[in-house]
Amino acid sequence: MPSARDITDLTRALLRRADVYGILPTPIEQLYEFSQIECFTFGAEEQRRWERLRESAQNVVRSMFQKLRGFGDLREKVVFVASDAPIARDRFVKGHELGHQLIPWHRVRREYMDDNHTLSPATRALFEREANFFAAEVLFQAELFSNRARDFTPNLDAVFTLAETHQSSRQATLWRFAEVHDYPIAAGIYYPNRGTGSSRDLSRWTLWPRQIASPAFERRFPEFFLPHTLDVQHPFVQATSRRSILQGTALELQSVPPNTKCSWSSWWSGHALLVLLSLRKRSRFGITF
Repeated sequence: MPSARDITDLTRALLRRADVYGILPTPIEQLYEFSQIECFTFGAEEQRRWERLRESAQNVVRSMFQKLRGFGDLREKVVFVASDAPIARDRFVKGHELGHQLIPWHRVRREYMDDNHTLSPATRALFEREANFFAAEVLFQAELFSNRARDFTPNLDAVFTLAETHQSSRQATLWRFAEVHDYPIAAGIYYPNRGTGSSRDLSRWTLWPRQIASPAFERRFPEFFLPHTLDVQHPFVQATSRRSILQGTALELQSVPPNTKCSWSSWWSGHALLVLLSLRKRSRFGITF
């Protein structure tokens, strides 16, 4: 993203001027206060107002608000976010909306609304991608997270520890962890395919939106890609039958030099399947570990 460096510089300056650089988890409310932007929530009060509407109208409004996660007005310097989100999601939405308010070139779009699509890593709309990146830089504090992540052995336990420290989702933390770690690692987030109606088909899984790999991994294995789909027999998927991290130690990679093996781990959140691969080390005696 061409604007990434500018946004990183903007968030670093904001964190320092607001005197929260290095404070974890990042105090989002303090950033709003420093920026003189008001943040309101919508939820229970709005639902009470729905009761005055006819049943058909209630269903339409309820559906709209369930999809809507945040919106704002740049002229009034005000942001509204949904009040029913988990802490990690709430913090990301607030960071995203703050990005719309503070990224200078976003001021051409005076009013805006965000839903689960515009808040996802897969969105193609440039302003939404920039606001997502702004939120991640604020929550993870750019190079501070990079330095902290590299102190950890690359595994999912480390990812979950960092997620708790930053009060960020495990999915978002895995994404950033794989991007910045200095060891050859790759990660993917899989979602079950849709079954009939609103059900999920846990026998088929799709990588979404793409794999994430550290620079060291991409340099060594530029042709490697995680499988785009998984079936119920794949080792990664066995994590869905347990509540803890599933560890594997002998995954042979395709499209890489022969006998290259990775250790791997997977974890099922009940919503997404998180996968992390790490190149197995080889000693001078030819022993992998």
